Amino acid sequence: MKTSTTPGRFLSASKFSFLLLFAFSAFILVGFVSCEDAEESTVDENEDTESASYYAFRNSVNAPPSDWDGPVFELSDNYPTTLPDGGDDMPWMKINVDFNDKNPDWTTGAWKEYINAIIEYAFEGQDPNLSNESGWKSNVGGKDMWFHVPWMAYSTNAGREFIHGCTSERIASIGDFDGPLASGIGMLQHSNDDASVIHFETWAVGMYNEYAGYAFSELFPESGVPALGSDGLPKGLPFPNGSCVIKTLFTTATQNEVPFLKNAPTWTVNRHVMEGDTTYTCERKPQAVHLVQVDVAVVDPRSPSNWVFGTFAYNGTLDGETALERLDPVGIQFANDPTTFPAVPMDESVAAYQSVLNNTMDIYEHFGCHGRLCGPVDNPQASCMSCHGGSYTAPMDQMDEMGTNIPAIFGFDGMCDTNSLQNIAFFSNRKYPEPYYPGMYPDAIPLDFSLQVQVAFTQYKIFKIQGYPSACKPTTP
Repeated sequence: MKTSTTPGRFLSASKFSFLLLFAFSAFILVGFVSCEDAEESTVDENEDTESASYYAFRNSVNAPPSDWDGPVFELSDNYPTTLPDGGDDMPWMKINVDFNDKNPDWTTGAWKEYINAIIEYAFEGQDPNLSNESGWKSNVGGKDMWFHVPWMAYSTNAGREFIHGCTSERIASIGDFDGPLASGIGMLQHSNDDASVIHFETWAVGMYNEYAGYAFSELFPESGVPALGSDGLPKGLPFPNGSCVIKTLFTTATQNEVPFLKNAPTWTVNRHVMEGDTTYTCERKPQAVHLVQVDVAVVDPRSPSNWVFGTFAYNGTLDGETALERLDPVGIQFANDPTTFPAVPMDESVAAYQSVLNNTMDIYEHFGCHGRLCGPVDNPQASCMSCHGGSYTAPMDQMDEMGTNIPAIFGFDGMCDTNSLQNIAFFSNRKYPEPYYPGMYPDAIPLDFSLQVQVAFTQYKIFKIQGYPSACKPTTP
């Protein structure tokens, strides 16, 4: 059975003694086993630790130590079993935006209003400073409003940590924060030119609203086994109108390396211990991370993909009184611009228009491949939509192998650089349940642009087919 009866709330120290609490959002998790043998076990003697349900719905990879008195993450998995009303009347749906404008402009169009409507909706009832004590509240005003994807605490290397439920994502370099890169704006050099640490982990937690949570009630039954319908497609998908996703991303970089992180919200997460200046080990301990990016995504049936993605950079140079007011929108993306290089030859390429970028930012911010959208700690050779558009899983009797039976979305030779078949496919447009690209991965099952759902399928199959997570390996970027 599911482990959470009051999902997603952060427990006070006084309540913690009643519970034994047991990862990667835009990044696919490979199975790892932690080296941290000295940490407390997550096993509850009343749970069947061999069951899919146990691993699907456990809260985190490791339980807090007995003397821990800080916040403790609890998986929000009490998914709505009835589709809530109002999905066709969400705030962003009331903004008149043009999905066919070939020359969109951030300063004169309505896209800034659109993305602000999303962030205001998502932050309703949340601490606008995202303090460590409050974290992200899944229960707002006495109602479960935000939900988590299961199966993100199976990989003990990258899986959920016990304080805020964050998972380990892409390791960013100092170049992601200060350039120079092929595309971007602003050139704010990092403060310490002699900084010894130049690669920084990213830890993130993603939340889905009640409309998306209804999809999860169909997709993830109490057995923990992801459910497919008689048509071979995942139950509950596509995500219904009204669905909204928000992800908060935190970096191990500090204001010393990245000045615009001034006064950024600081969380403590149980993250990897660094050995020297270059290697992230398998051992974890509670350490500070700083807000750097917030991603949002919403279902909008006006969009050619049925989705709109957006991203914000934390900008400590702004005058806002709260962290929410210091979130600087980077832009939005609703499709992949298949008429822009490298999806077409350079001499046939037109300017990207299915991303609308904020060119008024006064801090350094790289964009994605040739005018497409990505965030501060994202891969500048890709884009939000091209990565999420590769959310597929192999047939249920096969392990997921990127580039073999599912798309290679996190890197391939010549990404963004050549007019290759891989780039043509990567930057092509699709809509659920369409295949990835004609002739490529014909048996792959579409997952409606959700990389976290992809993680869940991947981790379930590692559990079911391999039977155990793979061995941990320290990471040296």
